[in-house]
Amino acid sequence: MMVTKCAVLMMSLFVFFTTTMSVSFTLRETQTRMLKFTVQLQHHARHQLPTFQLIFVHVIESLVFVPIMIGILFFLFEFYDDQLLAFMVLILVWLSELFTLVGILKRVLEEVEKVMHEFKGTLYKSMEDPQIDLTNVSLGCKLLARIYS
Repeated sequence: MMVTKCAVLMMSLFVFFTTTMSVSFTLRETQTRMLKFTVQLQHHARHQLPTFQLIFVHVIESLVFVPIMIGILFFLFEFYDDQLLAFMVLILVWLSELFTLVGILKRVLEEVEKVMHEFKGTLYKSMEDPQIDLTNVSLGCKLLARIYS
């Protein structure tokens, strides 16, 4: 009886870990690719370059994630022997990952906003008083450059 419970616990942890890592990887890669695509699209728009090839390549590269998600879903179908339960588990994992990602991004954006506000104040003070120490301004510039790179 105890062996069965331990086996179920180990299998559940394995499925949770595998599914969570796969979904997390997919979300991170998708986010990274979308940010790169946005920057490239802005560049193409500013310089009036054709965007068809850029969009086409992005769509083709994004299709890589379809087999990954289908693989996760089939893995869960086989594990649970119930398609509805497997689909619900996958949705729950997706929602948990999205909630975590949004929470992290919210905190990061709040910190960036604080740094920007502090940087603006220091910059305005340095413009009003030329004798002020500019090390804070240069540190703010370096921090903002690191955030946006």
